[in-house]
Amino acid sequence: MRIERTGATMRVLQVGELTEQGSRQLTAQVQAALAGCEAVEVDLSQTTVLDSWGLAALVGVYQAVRAQNHRAVVRLLSPLPPVQQLMDLTRMHRLFEIIPAPHG
Repeated sequence: MRIERTGATMRVLQVGELTEQGSRQLTAQVQAALAGCEAVEVDLSQTTVLDSWGLAALVGVYQAVRAQNHRAVVRLLSPLPPVQQLMDLTRMHRLFEIIPAPHG
């Protein structure tokens, strides 16, 4: 997992499995780099497994971002089909802006 900052946007890249260990890592790294963020983008294009730990971590990221700046946005980028299905089932689009992978 890698974090990049461009201005007030934090981008979380190379997110692998979001099970217990990956979720703890995501939460810790985002919270450590959160100061001054107006947008957080989590690239899920490499996330092959997302379980309840992962969902809880994403919601926790959302809550931390919004607690710091109530107008901040959290985007989930390019989720793979199984992850997108879970997002649809759990209605995560109500919290997150979900940007599908570009076709082509």
